[in-house]
Amino acid sequence: MEQAKNLPQEIPRERRSKVVLYPELQTHFFSSITLSVLFIMGAFIFILVITGHKAYLSNWIVITAILLMFALAPLYGIHSILYSHRIAGPIYHLEKGMKRWAIEDFSYRIQLRNKDYFKNLALLYNQIGENLEKKEEWIQELQNQLVQYRSTLSDSEKKEFDKYFSKFLPE
Repeated sequence: MEQAKNLPQEIPRERRSKVVLYPELQTHFFSSITLSVLFIMGAFIFILVITGHKAYLSNWIVITAILLMFALAPLYGIHSILYSHRIAGPIYHLEKGMKRWAIEDFSYRIQLRNKDYFKNLALLYNQIGENLEKKEEWIQELQNQLVQYRSTLSDSEKKEFDKYFSKFLPE
């Protein structure tokens, strides 16, 4: 609880400066797109070979297809990174928020970009955080009331009170 109070209450909006947030996810995504394109192009060439369309299999078509594949590879890469960022970014923010909750700081709110996925999950996370924050305030209010009530008791009553309520009082 003490650590959470030292954290800033107003959290500045962060930009994702890293291109690769989750290497395993983004590498898998990139490779699946690239392999899909290679498979489709290979299947196209294979079908032309099997059907015997020799006229379509002249060297310039095969060379053009291969060059086109390599020319478009950077676009596939950029697309896969941008697309996977829309998935990895929200996961990154959820993980960051959970770490804040672990130290009992419930003030962190997730702000996603317009094109990010998991907006409903972020909204739910923010609602839970808001509820936890309210509950924490309510508990502190109850603790303050207990402290005030305890201060009105006699010494013998305080001993009896402490038997049952000391664990609920702030330290």
